[in-house]
Amino acid sequence: MTTPGWYPDPSSPTAALRWWDGRSWTGAVQTQQPPQQQAAWVTSPPAPTNHLLHLVLTLLTLGCWAPVWLLVTLASRHAQADYWRSVNDGRLAQHR
Repeated sequence: MTTPGWYPDPSSPTAALRWWDGRSWTGAVQTQQPPQQQAAWVTSPPAPTNHLLHLVLTLLTLGCWAPVWLLVTLASRHAQADYWRSVNDGRLAQHR
């Protein structure tokens, strides 16, 4: 069963609209299109933020960089130790 509303009149060659009351055509006729109803946008609430997931991903990311930081620190300490050893040996003083 069709819902009540304005529909093209099947008996009119001018494409007028006739009101259908849900059971039969009525005598109400329109020659113009009725104003279009705007579609209602259905929105859903935003998904909750998963703070635990963010924490785990942050810790994993930092954990992946930890070996790099460790290697850089050890390499720079080695370089500093070599520099000071050469200063104490007097090799650096000869190049001045």
